[in-house]
Amino acid sequence: MRLSEPISQPFTYKEMEDALRTSAWGSDSMASVHLSGNKDSFHSLRHCPPQQITTANGAVIAANCVGTVTVRAQAEGGDSVTFQVENVFYHPDVSANLLSTGVLVKQKGWEFHMLPK
Repeated sequence: MRLSEPISQPFTYKEMEDALRTSAWGSDSMASVHLSGNKDSFHSLRHCPPQQITTANGAVIAANCVGTVTVRAQAEGGDSVTFQVENVFYHPDVSANLLSTGVLVKQKGWEFHMLPK
């Protein structure tokens, strides 16, 4: 996907599942780390000491690679913004690209707001 293309929104569960597996990133308030199973998402990736991560289904995986990804998001007003996220762990068994909102708040000073339309 080129960064100049409009961001398309998945409408069905299957479309969302496929998007999260490949190019889309979900924000996860329960995640303690950023995590991806898509090696192609990383523009830098290096080995690291194994990081034990408990997944949503209770399984424990040992991620031994960490890197940086570029994420594109739709901002208020429809414009898209791109930003880099560092310290994203990679494990091939992970089926979604997840950004930890807690990590973004603590390390980047971000704020997350949910408002009704």
